[in-house]
Amino acid sequence: MKANRITTIALTLLFSLSICFTSAISAVSQPTINVAVAQLNTADVGNFDKMVSLAKQAKFQGADLIIFPEESVFGWLNPDVFTKATPIPGKYSEQFVAIAKGVNIWVAAGIAEQGPKAGPGSQKDAYQAYDSSILINPQGQIVLHHLILTHVKEF
Repeated sequence: MKANRITTIALTLLFSLSICFTSAISAVSQPTINVAVAQLNTADVGNFDKMVSLAKQAKFQGADLIIFPEESVFGWLNPDVFTKATPIPGKYSEQFVAIAKGVNIWVAAGIAEQGPKAGPGSQKDAYQAYDSSILINPQGQIVLHHLILTHVKEF
């Protein structure tokens, strides 16, 4: 199931990216997009220095786009998303914007996004968290923001 979600998100981002590139390039030319897919070790989740390094390596090897994994900031099943995730744009999406601008590369990433305030019985500083995807151009503009309406159910 996790692999299917990652595949769906990657395909959505690639499709959206192709639309962005196609609209930016003359209809006469046939664009080639070189894509790098970054894999973060569990210890590197949220390590933006590591992500900058991976983006630089990808750019050096000819990539136009680097795709970071879903939940690149907090990792999977981390309860911190309910108290530390931010809206988009916000603290964490701006880190990816800085990577795109600093390295001059398209960046796609999956990040937790702060939703509405959590309901009764939750911690007072808790919010709903959404699994979102962003696509950022090399000028640092978020050109795609896809919110996946995923909720964790209480048992």
